[in-house]
Amino acid sequence: MVEGGDVAFGEIDDVDVVAFAGAVGGGVVVAPDVEVFALAGGDGPVDLVFICDWIWNVELQWENPLCARFLERLSAFSRLLLFDKRGSGLSDRTVDLDLFTLEVRIDDVRAVMEAAGSEQAVLFGHGDDGAALASVFAAANPDSTRALILYATRAKVLKAPDYPWGYEPSAMDVWASERESFWGTDGYARRWLRELAPSVANDDRIVRWYSRLLRQSASPGTEEAYSRWMATLDLRGLMTTDAQGGTSTLAFTHLRQNVGLADKEFTFRIPRGVDVITDGSRS
Repeated sequence: MVEGGDVAFGEIDDVDVVAFAGAVGGGVVVAPDVEVFALAGGDGPVDLVFICDWIWNVELQWENPLCARFLERLSAFSRLLLFDKRGSGLSDRTVDLDLFTLEVRIDDVRAVMEAAGSEQAVLFGHGDDGAALASVFAAANPDSTRALILYATRAKVLKAPDYPWGYEPSAMDVWASERESFWGTDGYARRWLRELAPSVANDDRIVRWYSRLLRQSASPGTEEAYSRWMATLDLRGLMTTDAQGGTSTLAFTHLRQNVGLADKEFTFRIPRGVDVITDGSRS
């Protein structure tokens, strides 16, 4: 097992990935229009599909001991299914906005589950994008969804007159300028770590790993297309009993430190939603 304090960056080799994959293994899964890279491991009684936020590369997670430990702990009690979403990591790249829609991308989740022989799973959505994709999948496939976990997310990315919790609309222009100026550099990585994971933003090892993760997860063009799509995200109408089909048990875990002001409205809209507050510290 990987322990965060005992393994140096870059010392986790392919053997760890192969051992994690077990009998199911990793490889390309054919979904409508694209091919996505998926990996499975663990032999627990519950299938758990971890749907990451936008920036993700399955193989690079194992080079960061903190990420590796997190994934191995999940696989200790479940059969864990991981995949690179279309447009990122080892999956097919695209800048077509039509292929970024949640209604299209839930087919990727379905394809990964079918390839693993999973009829029902817990969906663990991380970050705004991962949680949005998990939520839409649960609403469209209640019989395939055992439970839903949403971590560090909100119902809408940009602020609106009736929604004060998102980013200012002007942030889109700021992000575009930053991408053009220093995408994939250590400076860009540190800038986003200060917002997303401030407790490790001054760790040069993690900064270097995260800048590499950015470069190998998406191109600047794909990131630009994704950001334009993400600005339209609004899940408020989805979080109703009718939309969820009344069959899924939903949990909402909110990391206030990363998200900013608490978006309690998101939790209240979820049938049987539970709001668990964490401080983002390591454990």
